[in-house]
Amino acid sequence: MKDYEVLEINKKSFFKTTIYFMIIPTLLLFIVGLGMVVVGLIIKETFIVVMGIPYLIMPVILILIYGLVGMLVALVYNKLARRFGGLELKIVDKTPPVEANYLS
Repeated sequence: MKDYEVLEINKKSFFKTTIYFMIIPTLLLFIVGLGMVVVGLIIKETFIVVMGIPYLIMPVILILIYGLVGMLVALVYNKLARRFGGLELKIVDKTPPVEANYLS
């Protein structure tokens, strides 16, 4: 068993990780907005089109906001980890059992 301590998180890496986690929810928002716009155009209801447009724009804004908040969290973690110590991990190295007779 090995002990590790995480003292720093790369801010760009955390931004990318946040984007990966936000792809599915923002994609769902975009699909809902696209559906609203298409249905609104088909039935010629401008209110539905107008309500669907923010759903097309929100995913981009949400990814940027969540990414920036994630970078801020990484920055705060890095500062606090230097001062108080980082996240401690215990990792167990599991190896398969070694058989004595490979050649027989």
